[in-house]
Amino acid sequence: MVNKNIDFVICENAGFMNAKAPTSITKGICVGTKTFLFYIPTQTIGFFPMLQTFKNHHLFEGVSVLEGTMKLITNSESVEQLEESLTELLENNERYVHNIASFNTFVISGLFIKNNLRLIRSRFDFYSCVLAPKSIAQEFRTFYGK
Repeated sequence: MVNKNIDFVICENAGFMNAKAPTSITKGICVGTKTFLFYIPTQTIGFFPMLQTFKNHHLFEGVSVLEGTMKLITNSESVEQLEESLTELLENNERYVHNIASFNTFVISGLFIKNNLRLIRSRFDFYSCVLAPKSIAQEFRTFYGK
């Protein structure tokens, strides 16, 4: 059994973006272990001139993404099993599965209301996640010692 804030942290209301798709924001759930960050998408919003597109993600049959994610966490016997399950669920997609050690910089910063988690390899290769509310961002800071 894995324990919140000891083995993993979770933000149920996160927004993700990356350098490779700067015109879209993905809403979803962010789950972090000491080794990995997983972005579990619920909705992607594309921003194009004069047009906004929406794509809803359905990763679990018959239940919401949040319910399915919580079941997956509850059923995990170890951190390794949780990491394997999430990697498999997300098909090891580089947009959603991030090995923290593979990045040059890992920062959690906050300015007023927004709290931003950033994984950076270079100026043109980064992933960003807005953590909300502020109390959840503090849990991430404490968990990662930032």
